[in-house]
Amino acid sequence: IAEIPPADAIVEDTEHFLEHLDVDGNLPLNFAKPQAPATATVLGRAKLITDDAPGDIEHVVLRLPEGFHYVEGQSLSVIPPGTDPKTGRNHKPRLYSIAS
Repeated sequence: IAEIPPADAIVEDTEHFLEHLDVDGNLPLNFAKPQAPATATVLGRAKLITDDAPGDIEHVVLRLPEGFHYVEGQSLSVIPPGTDPKTGRNHKPRLYSIAS
């Protein structure tokens, strides 16, 4: 995981969430499913709280698949690559909140 975006990364202004409502005005849902996950790339991340603070809050910049739209306040399920060293099984999904 990179601490800063790669030199070839293009950081663009964010889009307004209303641009991604469907024709009926609904939020985008279920772009990917556990049986058919989508792949995203971490371009950068920065810790937002001190090491002695409870919890872990980070700003993460992702390159999302074409057509993947979201609205702040939704959640994103992430399945890390590899296996859990304790169980030898694939990692379980982890739920993250999306903020602006």
